[in-house]
Amino acid sequence: MKNNSFADLAIPEIKGRRASFVYLKIVFIPVVIYVVALLGYFKKINFDIGLHTVIMMGIILFIALIFAKHSAELACCYFEQSGPDFKRSLKEYIIKHLLVIGKDTKSNASFDDFVQYYTRNLRNENFASVGAGIFPMLGILGTFISIAISMPEFNSSNTLGLEKEISILLNGVATAFYVSIYGIFLALWWIFFERYGMSKFQTLVRRQKNATSDFFWSKEEIDKRYLQQSLTHFEKIGVIFEHVSNQEFFTELDRAINKKFQIFTDILKAEENAVKLSGESVKQTMNTLLKTTKEQRDLVKIHSEILNVINQFNRNIQDMQIKFSEQYNRLYEVGGDQISRLERSVSEIQSGVRNFNNSLHIFSGEILEKQKQAMDGFKDSLIDGVEAFKTAFNDEASAVYEDNSLLINELKNDIMKLDEEASEILETIEKTSMLDEDRR
Repeated sequence: MKNNSFADLAIPEIKGRRASFVYLKIVFIPVVIYVVALLGYFKKINFDIGLHTVIMMGIILFIALIFAKHSAELACCYFEQSGPDFKRSLKEYIIKHLLVIGKDTKSNASFDDFVQYYTRNLRNENFASVGAGIFPMLGILGTFISIAISMPEFNSSNTLGLEKEISILLNGVATAFYVSIYGIFLALWWIFFERYGMSKFQTLVRRQKNATSDFFWSKEEIDKRYLQQSLTHFEKIGVIFEHVSNQEFFTELDRAINKKFQIFTDILKAEENAVKLSGESVKQTMNTLLKTTKEQRDLVKIHSEILNVINQFNRNIQDMQIKFSEQYNRLYEVGGDQISRLERSVSEIQSGVRNFNNSLHIFSGEILEKQKQAMDGFKDSLIDGVEAFKTAFNDEASAVYEDNSLLINELKNDIMKLDEEASEILETIEKTSMLDEDRR
């Protein structure tokens, strides 16, 4: 069912109070009493009280302020503030436990269980259970502590000193009892608000339970509906018995039984025939099985012989594999030695080739260097010879210039050609020397 089926779930409206005001109401009177004690200690009012009593009362008041957060009155205030959330949770709880009986649909659950589950976190029940007993015990403990603190040593040797010490003890005891009185008052104050809050909470829960009673199945309603459904079933059973007790029903039942019995006898006869046929077929099959067993024995013998031959063949193959593995291991060892020797010879050849390459490189460098030196010497000697020839020719030509002018001109041309050829030879020598240097 959908949530809108319970849209008319009406819960009484609760005027929510502010939790801070409720907490102040709970702690107001204890705080006022403690303020009065402080005023008496500071001599603001005519009320004689000791420092140890004020301290003990302050400790008890501090514990009371902590316990006040878990009072039933404050928990009831928190419950009043959770109106919309309580309504939503109650609607989900009802829908979760729906039960259909006849035409009516209601929740088969307890409203009290829901309230107990919903209010489990409003306060700490452990504090609530010990609150009424802890304050008197603290008051008595504070009283004894105050008496122990204010008790004199009683070491006076005269009567006046002893009377003075007894008066101090009596004054301390008188003020120490204020702690017990304060603790008993806080216990009564706690019990008052505990009972008041519980009664108020129970009243609110009762009002909401009465307002939502139409949505829950009660035990009486379930018993009533169960009886109604049982009566309707009994009426149907009576109609069936009336139909069964009719004479026509029994005659039809006899006819049906006879018919079924006739069919059963026919089935038995057919089954006997089938058994006979199956017996004959079983005999034939037994004969065939005997023949097949004999043939199977022969096949088994043949098969065993074949297995023996195969086993012998496997043994031969295993021996061959063993011999092959031994030969292979020998070949592997011999091949390993040959490979190691070949690797050594290859390494020696490589080292020899490297040495030969280095020596060849050094020899070619020396040859090129000597060739360069020879070409440079030839070049210098050729240049010197041409210059000497030119000087000698010029000297001789100046002496016989007048007589042999034609011969001189021809000689000049020959010298120029010779000079050109010498320059070409020098250029080729320089080019070859440069190429040799590049090759290096």
